[in-house]
Amino acid sequence: MNKSPQDISTHIQQNSQLLAQAILEDIYGRFPQMVSSDPIAQQKSLRDLGFHLAYLAEAMAVEDVSLFVDYIDWIKLLFANLPLPEDTLNIVLMSMDHVLKRAYSESYSQFIAPYIDKGWRVISDELMGVQDTFIHEKAHLGTLAQKYLQTLLTGERQAGSQLILDYVQDIESVKDVYLYVFQPVQYEIGRLWQTNKITVAEEHYCTAVTQLIMSQLYSYIFTAPRVGRKMVATSVSGELHEIGIRMVTDFFEMNGWDTYYLGANTPHQSIISILQEKKADVLAISATITFHVSEVKKLIQKIRSQPEVASTKILVGGYPFLVAPQLWKAVGADGYAVDAKQATNIAEKLI
Repeated sequence: MNKSPQDISTHIQQNSQLLAQAILEDIYGRFPQMVSSDPIAQQKSLRDLGFHLAYLAEAMAVEDVSLFVDYIDWIKLLFANLPLPEDTLNIVLMSMDHVLKRAYSESYSQFIAPYIDKGWRVISDELMGVQDTFIHEKAHLGTLAQKYLQTLLTGERQAGSQLILDYVQDIESVKDVYLYVFQPVQYEIGRLWQTNKITVAEEHYCTAVTQLIMSQLYSYIFTAPRVGRKMVATSVSGELHEIGIRMVTDFFEMNGWDTYYLGANTPHQSIISILQEKKADVLAISATITFHVSEVKKLIQKIRSQPEVASTKILVGGYPFLVAPQLWKAVGADGYAVDAKQATNIAEKLI
């Protein structure tokens, strides 16, 4: 029935609810200790199974097993810090394997099994699933980053703001704060949530405070001499994490570019209209979650199909592109960057 990994990926995405239900029933049928009579718990299980399938499907769509491997590694650490039975992830992957093998019997061994097999290896590897802190005091601005993180975790917004404002003197020091304070602190906040050290609400608060402080630095950011270049920045539909692409946009601004930040959930046609209206040299697209990669590809395909903007240079970035360094080619971009500084450097070379 399905003859390519893309076909199977699409089918899994289109039938994810049915497949998730089948996997949950398989878990309950084969592992009675996992049965829950709580309807809310059941709905959460179905939601999580849908996520597992989405990550698998997205990795298959671009034929990059590292995306699924990284997800399983991430889930492994998350589950280890939740009040769940020790073998929960094993059981989930076992039932996924069982249901998908039954649903895609003819294509399973060729297209799906390699991903599931890699998942097993991650689960059995004790060295994976362990992440040290992202903040090191001996690193450049490491002490400032540590102090700033503590102000966020203790809810001292004004103290955090003062720490940053006391350090910043010019555009170059703003760039340093973005790269060596805000960026590692955001990574560390994510790690603390993943390991169940802080709540979702606390994670959102920390991010909101950093975004607020970023806005307090605009008196420096907008002082750079103009260089006659224009960039548009956006996050794909469904993407809720925008601080990274905002940092990229600010870096372009500090390098003298005129920037147009569109945020998330901007319709594709509206993005194309802005590119055409502003005659943008570069479009930067962010996706921080793997199952949004297909949206990046769709947007790029739409842009390339419009003669007026088809030649616009497109940069992509975000976590999936760090995990799979060649992924930018699969989505049709002109390049990718690991951080805001590299994004501006690559953009200069592309044009």
